Amino acid sequence: MHPVERRLAALLGTLVLLAYLVPFTLLTQVKAWYGAGLFWVLFVIVVAGILTYQTKGWKEAETPAAKVQPQPAHSTTVHAGSKD
Repeated sequence: MHPVERRLAALLGTLVLLAYLVPFTLLTQVKAWYGAGLFWVLFVIVVAGILTYQTKGWKEAETPAAKVQPQPAHSTTVHAGSKD
């Protein structure tokens, strides 16, 4: 894993922890719905941005097996009168 990927993974882990802690600790005194709601909306936007950045270079891997062209099946015709 690349050092930048490690830092982003650590940041995501911290954000997930904060997504549980902040609304139930720091925002418990906020009576309006938008206290935790706004936090979670911002959380989703930040996490979506980080995940998009992390996965932008991903491509479908071409394995050697994927490059092999299928061979045409050999015809096994049974002729009338044969006992195969």
